[in-house]
Amino acid sequence: MKFGEVPVAEAEGAILAHSLKLGATALKKGRVLSRADLDAIAAAGLAHIVVARLEPGDLREDEAAARIATAAAGPNITVANAFTGRANLFAEARGLVVFDRDRLDRLNLVDEAVTLGTLPAFAVVEPRQMVATVKIIPFAVPETAVAKAADFAAAGEPLLRVAAFVPREVALIQTRLPGFKESILDKTRAVTEQRLSALGCRLVSEERCEHTVTDLAPHIAAAAKTGADPVFVHGASVIVDRRDVIPEAIVAAGGHIDHFGMPVDPGNMLLMDTEDGAGGVELGTPGASVGGTAVHGCGGAGDGEDIDATTARVIGRASQRRHHGCVCAARSACLRTTSLSRRGLYLDARLLGLRPRLWRLLLGAGNMGLGSASR
Repeated sequence: MKFGEVPVAEAEGAILAHSLKLGATALKKGRVLSRADLDAIAAAGLAHIVVARLEPGDLREDEAAARIATAAAGPNITVANAFTGRANLFAEARGLVVFDRDRLDRLNLVDEAVTLGTLPAFAVVEPRQMVATVKIIPFAVPETAVAKAADFAAAGEPLLRVAAFVPREVALIQTRLPGFKESILDKTRAVTEQRLSALGCRLVSEERCEHTVTDLAPHIAAAAKTGADPVFVHGASVIVDRRDVIPEAIVAAGGHIDHFGMPVDPGNMLLMDTEDGAGGVELGTPGASVGGTAVHGCGGAGDGEDIDATTARVIGRASQRRHHGCVCAARSACLRTTSLSRRGLYLDARLLGLRPRLWRLLLGAGNMGLGSASR
């Protein structure tokens, strides 16, 4: 692309670089100048103007932005018409923004003229909310750069998608120790029910028992048989070992511990496990002051593009005490994980070595390509 100041008489067909105010007439930047435009500019007393001209192999900014945005848009994302070199991408469903961070970085390093900005990975979005924007910086860009960026955006599968929330029917089991106040359990139920409702999920049952393996295991097994998925087990005491009460009770009920302890803070004491023969996933999420919670999933999320709304809140969003996270004990600190952590802590599938089926449940189907923490 050629750019610079030229005599007004030589600017026909060029792109106006800067907006001009000519009395009652205004010419906006990016306008392709006609002979009538040049006559008006000359009549205003201007002898030179700054313009841009495309060279062979260049693409106009709108065409380039639309091409890259279309290549990047995956399931549950729509692309708006490009304007002034910008193409915005919008969510079509409520869920989490999911993308390959490394591939996004490679796209943005193709050429300084090509940029793709997104919301943070795993941000919760609503329908019609903008999740990303492609902006071409100059008025035109080499087609070779656009093609390379589009290849990065579409390689294997589109770069961006929204993993839609799936409503769930949830059962809650709470354990108690001697002297434990029932009012705390009442509040836990109320807060859990409220937050589930906000996610389109429904609390279908609540049971309370003593904080012992022999008392808890039958309740977990019985809740799993009702079809509730997941089952929340809120413990009166935090989980501190694989042989602690809640994990031992899950194993006794037919479950299998997948992973205990995560590189996140708060949330180091997170527990993951599955139920043998059912394909479900359990999550044990720690509470800072009240105890621990296990989430027992019986059915799994399958291989589709959707994500369990309750699991999404646990895994996909940095939480605070008054947050809408659905696995949050009364007065406890919610889990803060993945790239939304304000402390820059990440949950990396490659580091943890978790099974692909488990990550499909937690983060939606497909390869997430989770990257390392930003610096």
